[in-house]
Amino acid sequence: MGIQITKLKSVNYLTGSIFIFLSTMPWVGLPFLDSQPWPVLAALLFLFINTISLPRNSKLPRMAVVLVWLVIFGLIVGSLMGVQNNFILYRGIINYISIALFIIAFYQYFKLYGFPLKILVFSNIIWVVIALIQLFMPEIVSSFVASRTTVGRGVTSLAPEPTFFAIYLFFSSWLILLGTKYKPEKKLRFLLICNLLSILLLAKSSMVVLYLAIVVSILILKKMSFSVKSLKFVFTIILIFVLVYMGITNFMPNTRIANLLKLMATIDPVALIRIDASINERFASVIVPIQGFIQNLGIPGGLHSFDRVAADIVASYGEYFKYSNLQLRIMSWNGALFYELGFFGIIIWILLFNELLNGTKQRRYELVVLFIILFSAIPLAFPLIPMLFTVLYHSKSYSFEKLFILNK
Repeated sequence: MGIQITKLKSVNYLTGSIFIFLSTMPWVGLPFLDSQPWPVLAALLFLFINTISLPRNSKLPRMAVVLVWLVIFGLIVGSLMGVQNNFILYRGIINYISIALFIIAFYQYFKLYGFPLKILVFSNIIWVVIALIQLFMPEIVSSFVASRTTVGRGVTSLAPEPTFFAIYLFFSSWLILLGTKYKPEKKLRFLLICNLLSILLLAKSSMVVLYLAIVVSILILKKMSFSVKSLKFVFTIILIFVLVYMGITNFMPNTRIANLLKLMATIDPVALIRIDASINERFASVIVPIQGFIQNLGIPGGLHSFDRVAADIVASYGEYFKYSNLQLRIMSWNGALFYELGFFGIIIWILLFNELLNGTKQRRYELVVLFIILFSAIPLAFPLIPMLFTVLYHSKSYSFEKLFILNK
């Protein structure tokens, strides 16, 4: 019996590690699907084996339990707006339930085995290497990734679009920084620099460049004071931005990022949103579901009413959102949460702030940055978001030193 329990524990660790790895590869698998089912299936398998082999360590995090109930109530109320027994219904339910499922699975793994830094770094390296290979062999991932990019854009690596590749790099970098308490060793600093260069030079994602601008803006606000140290920090950041701007516009003059930077320097933001098709569509994906949430007075819109509500809202703007092609799927993490779950989405964020705040200014800034960024085109099923929630949640009760001791 003791030998069987030992084997189960080994299998539990292996299954959990596979789950972590698959969570960093959410678009790899069946080429006719965007988000893949493998992270969800691996999470279920890991939790099943974990319950059998270590039943005493299977306590669910309170945050995930409350989240499940809020999602259930939100979807039930939203079904009053109309429901159809089709793929959209099942996809929506799975997407929402997967957030809580991932939090539970990540929590159990972190508690038992520590922060999976080696797995995250290994996956990150694979992403960057594949992106470099794509410069010479663009179709290398076409047999197992649903690619939908166009000529002239950046490379996709293991994602369907260059923007999703850049989103992965951004959150992978953030997780590595969190796991090292923002003090990564030399090799990790080199990897983070590679990630930054990959966002700019390989993915060429203007949206994730905006993420970086938001982070830098929050950092400047955080450091803002009249001390010499703070002024040096602000000056350094401004200098870096100027150098990056000059470098991109001079050495990458025909790239999309360079063209956007030039437009931003010559026209106002309202006009830029109007004339640039991609920015127009991204902006509409944020504004329309939030306006729908307001029009519904916070009542959940459910999974099947967005198409008709979006059509009316877009029409009310005349030709302003002429490039937007909003369909049943809301391409915004917070947009989907607020429109489809209504005021339950607000309660979910109140829950997250309540559970993740630890009394420090840094944590408040982290959550503000995350809240703002999640209004962008990040899929609900993207596993690195629940992983980020779990790292922040778990670090309240477990020191990072203990997490790394467990992982060694």
